[in-house]
Amino acid sequence: MPIAGSSILFDIVGKQEKPASSSILFDIVDKQEKPASSSILFDIVGAFLPAIPNFRLFDPIGDAGPASITNGTAVTATDTANLGERMLYDPSGGTFTLNAPASPAIGNRWAVKNRSSDITAITISGNGSSIEDPTSSFSLAASFSLSGDGISTEWEYDGTQWLAI
Repeated sequence: MPIAGSSILFDIVGKQEKPASSSILFDIVDKQEKPASSSILFDIVGAFLPAIPNFRLFDPIGDAGPASITNGTAVTATDTANLGERMLYDPSGGTFTLNAPASPAIGNRWAVKNRSSDITAITISGNGSSIEDPTSSFSLAASFSLSGDGISTEWEYDGTQWLAI
């Protein structure tokens, strides 16, 4: 039995596991094997994932490789995030600005997390790109105010703006 994260594809008709290196997926509509670049994937939990260009699974744990987020050092003053960094901020000393990473590429991520119980508002800046405000119906702006005890938010760059995920 494969474990989550293993490289096994499932042949639905033959009910057999196939190594991912075989690059074969099963297309339920045509009932034929097809190259991995087309049609439908079957995952281990039994859900079907359409083969959509730029489709990525959300990784809540943060261990999916290039899109993963790692905790940075504590931030207590205005600072700019590194790509793939979770800025652990503490606003107890007063308000400041956290800037999105400069020069992002499509798929780059960054995040913030209030590591204190202080609810002093800080400013989140898209650093030249629009950024989605998850606290205001996901509206886009150059920057927005964020406050909350233990609040945590993550963004992904889509080529023109930072979208909350």
